[in-house]
Amino acid sequence: MIAIKDLYSGYGDDDILKGVSLNILNNKLTVIAGPNGCGKSTLLKTISGIIKKTSGSIFIDDIDLSNISPLDRAKRIAYLSQNRSVPDIAVKNLVLHGRFPYLSYPRRYRAEDREAVDMALERMGIEGLRDKMVSELSGGERQKVYIAMALAQGSDYLLLDEPTTFLDISHQFQLLDLAKELCSENKSVVMVLHNLESALSIADSFILMDKGRLLFEGSVDDVYSSKLIDKVFNVEIKKESDHWWCKKKL
Repeated sequence: MIAIKDLYSGYGDDDILKGVSLNILNNKLTVIAGPNGCGKSTLLKTISGIIKKTSGSIFIDDIDLSNISPLDRAKRIAYLSQNRSVPDIAVKNLVLHGRFPYLSYPRRYRAEDREAVDMALERMGIEGLRDKMVSELSGGERQKVYIAMALAQGSDYLLLDEPTTFLDISHQFQLLDLAKELCSENKSVVMVLHNLESALSIADSFILMDKGRLLFEGSVDDVYSSKLIDKVFNVEIKKESDHWWCKKKL
């Protein structure tokens, strides 16, 4: 479990997160939702160590993340950012970057690293792209490559910031199914999603944020009953059978 207590974090002297306390449960799919600029990405970046916290604590499986090295943190947590560069590099070599935390000096890739890459490419259904240059791919193809890199990292916790961006609807569903599969394989997945219907349909645990603060943490049914999503987004959420839908309030 990742346990976060009274977390303040941001950029320079500007704290975006203001006293956030929550738990990310093992082997569960946690979805984070909230308006633009509410601190969702900042939360993931702080957990992964991309930005430093101002105060508060982050523990992973009872270990204070402040006390472990960046490489050890990367072995435990894989992070896929919202905005990424488009390097002029072959797909297979970019996915290999996910194995960097496991390399000792001199940094030479091993057979097990290449096997991890092959498995990640296969899982994302992009084996045929392995020798192509990332710069030649479509936005959706690049997204799959970066997700494959995160999978190749082999971490127990996978933090994905808007991973369905650039994916067509069928591949969005495939990715959400993959996230559930990973949780059944003793992985813990955290996703920032903007599509509320998808978020409510897929989440084991739901986190709602607004203005840098935690508004809700718990089950999908409980957040639905609270009507907080309706209030924050000015929408009407309904559930019919197993299907969620939302519309803007008139």
